[in-house]
Amino acid sequence: MNATPMLWNHRLKSARRAKGYSVPQLARLIVGDDADAIAVMRERIYSYEKISTKQKPVEQPRGQTMSQLANALGVTVQWLRDGDATSGNHKVSATLGGLDENPVPANVTSEQSEIKYPRSPLPIYGRAAGGREGKFVLNGEKVGEILRPPSLEAVAEAYCVEQSGDSMSPAIEDGYKLYVNPKLPYRRGHFVVVQIRTEVEGEFDGYAKKFVSFSKKELVLEQLNPARQMRFAADLVESIHRIVGVEFN
Repeated sequence: MNATPMLWNHRLKSARRAKGYSVPQLARLIVGDDADAIAVMRERIYSYEKISTKQKPVEQPRGQTMSQLANALGVTVQWLRDGDATSGNHKVSATLGGLDENPVPANVTSEQSEIKYPRSPLPIYGRAAGGREGKFVLNGEKVGEILRPPSLEAVAEAYCVEQSGDSMSPAIEDGYKLYVNPKLPYRRGHFVVVQIRTEVEGEFDGYAKKFVSFSKKELVLEQLNPARQMRFAADLVESIHRIVGVEFN
């Protein structure tokens, strides 16, 4: 008896896991380091991989998205769309097997061993301070380390913070790791990490928000959940650093 054909969603998820990519990593591979574009593509991939209660996949992506997914995963569009049903089937189908519910651990697959990641770690700063605004405390204390992504290999000042709470949902969820490049310029619409001076010497309130404007009078940021603007006096702003990537662990 022939096995039930794998749904295209299963092929997408299996190919992604065979490569050792998380959903945010795959999104970044497709669209680059733009945080807004990564967030959009990440949500698309999550929706594509969902299976209904009747085991029916969601509608396949149209336009260039299917080609982008296939190219990033090293498979053909024909295989991703139709599997073994087409003459364009990719050899990867013979090695993927069924849907594996256990994610492939990062940096252990044979495919990933061919990728040259820098070995220097990226520091993680900040500790959650609570509240609906997703505030965290930044005092220069390193709370952890994470593997430095290739895009930040040459940026000594780069660092990572962890999002606290759902104030920026759905773009940035609770627990997401935020990669920050202090050297890049920012503009309206970019996601940024800002440091706001507090009454404690050497301690700052940190926020990961969307940049709106910065004048001699005030800094204006946008929060997504609940939607509102946050305003800070300009003389309290210590720094504004651009977020260049997000990762969910």
